[in-house]
Amino acid sequence: MTQKLRDGDKLAIRIDHGEDLFGTLYRVAAEESVHAGFVVSGVGMLRASRIGYFHGDRYEQRTIEEPRELVSLSGNIATVDGKPHAHIHVALAGRDHQVVGGHLFQATVQVVNEILVMVFPGRVFERRAKGPILRELDVCPEATTGSHL
Repeated sequence: MTQKLRDGDKLAIRIDHGEDLFGTLYRVAAEESVHAGFVVSGVGMLRASRIGYFHGDRYEQRTIEEPRELVSLSGNIATVDGKPHAHIHVALAGRDHQVVGGHLFQATVQVVNEILVMVFPGRVFERRAKGPILRELDVCPEATTGSHL
């Protein structure tokens, strides 16, 4: 059973064995009204992880079925069409202690994941199409002209 604890702008999430990482993250983000946040930490273990490397016009994808230690998880949570959307990168270590990583497309939790999200309460980040494949993060979608700083 997933656990979550919100303390101001911090959201701690524990996702348990067998759960879909993205599905659970999206559910928690919706429940906690997270429309803008950064995934700053994630540890645990994943299996059936589909990762990718961006070649400029496409992702070269690879699925790693066997369980791997989740040694790093980072990214952000924004909205696409009003719904939570996570852009996550990952580093996974195998039994041989070799690490592989990249853009994470899907994964199932093996044993447990412990994740920390820094939330920007009252803000909305959006992901906007930038070309046929990429979506660019817009941290100030309410600004219409000039610098967003």
